[in-house]
Amino acid sequence: MAGRGNPPGIGRPKGAQNKLTRTIKEAFREAFERRGGVDALIQWAKKDESAFYSLVSKLIPTEVVGQLDVTLLTVEERKARLAQLLHEAASR
Repeated sequence: MAGRGNPPGIGRPKGAQNKLTRTIKEAFREAFERRGGVDALIQWAKKDESAFYSLVSKLIPTEVVGQLDVTLLTVEERKARLAQLLHEAASR
């Protein structure tokens, strides 16, 4: 395999899909369009809401990765922060 594509050990760039995944997604996209696209999807959703929402629920990410900074402020701190934001907005 040497001499073709990326050097050994490099692999696909981060976020790149492999050929099979890309091919399957393209096939589903084509089938979706041939079966009527969004209009057909809406018709199906109206006809079988349970199946539609079951499918939709599987498309929603089950885990969100990130960092959330929750800072609890006193009433006085919130008032001061609001006054600061209002002052900054008025200055623009």
